[in-house]
Amino acid sequence: MSKKLAFNNVRLKADPAEAWIAQGAEREGRAPASTVAPPEETRPRRMVRFTIDVDGELHTRIKVAAAQRGERMADMLRAIFEREFPGI
Repeated sequence: MSKKLAFNNVRLKADPAEAWIAQGAEREGRAPASTVAPPEETRPRRMVRFTIDVDGELHTRIKVAAAQRGERMADMLRAIFEREFPGI
């Protein structure tokens, strides 16, 4: 027995709070926040999954270092990769 789900033409109900905020912005002569595109340099870049196997002890050291700095492991490792492999 197989089940198929179709998600074509599915419309989600708009959040009433978002509509209320947009209405107030329009009344004041401002564009709704959802229609204002952020500048190009602040738009998030497409992310891809990067999997790597590391020794358990190394993983623990990275995890502890990230916690001591108040950072997430992924953010800390991204910064290291950016430093080691700068953009062109």
